[in-house]
Amino acid sequence: IGSPYAGFITVVETAYVTLKNLTLDAYKAFSGGTGTYALQLNYSADVTLDNVIQGNDILDEERWGIMNTNFCKDFVVKNCRLNRYDSHMGVTNCTIENSTIGTNGVNLIGHGDFILKNSTVYNDCLFILRADYGATWDGDIYVENVDWYHSSSCPSIIYARNDSQHDFGYTCYLPQRIEIDGFYVHRIGNNYLFTAVNPKHIFDSYDAEYPVIP
Repeated sequence: IGSPYAGFITVVETAYVTLKNLTLDAYKAFSGGTGTYALQLNYSADVTLDNVIQGNDILDEERWGIMNTNFCKDFVVKNCRLNRYDSHMGVTNCTIENSTIGTNGVNLIGHGDFILKNSTVYNDCLFILRADYGATWDGDIYVENVDWYHSSSCPSIIYARNDSQHDFGYTCYLPQRIEIDGFYVHRIGNNYLFTAVNPKHIFDSYDAEYPVIP
């Protein structure tokens, strides 16, 4: 209750940190869109979250995403139960294992290997490549033994949007390799690997000013 803040626990400009056996709460999302995080990690490397549990409902859509990260490297999330994983401004190499991610989903941009294994995700998309940072992943994505629960009438495994008309200051990429081994979709109906990344790119003559590298 009160003013938004960047993180109840904040890890900044450090390395070799483990946060273990914690219970944190996600906070109510108020109008205006200003974030209030229980956990924020910035400019850090070799960070592990181990048995970090959200104390309130990870499927409560009135709760703000419990965490965000910016510019982290070699990040591991294991044995956790949280309403969101989010890398706003990029992560290099991340693993989520033996964890449950709730209604706010797995949001990321970045580089290297992103590994999701032995986990459960409750979101209309398994991954969201953040459109506000160009929906870029310059690397590979691996999915192994994952349960996916969603309610969307037209779901995609990976949500990515970039109309190639904005200069983000860096080249944007789609994943070079996607490997899926053991994937359980708890819904009947069509499922798509990608959304329409650029809905404007209908014809080959489309002029992409800042093209996404497929």
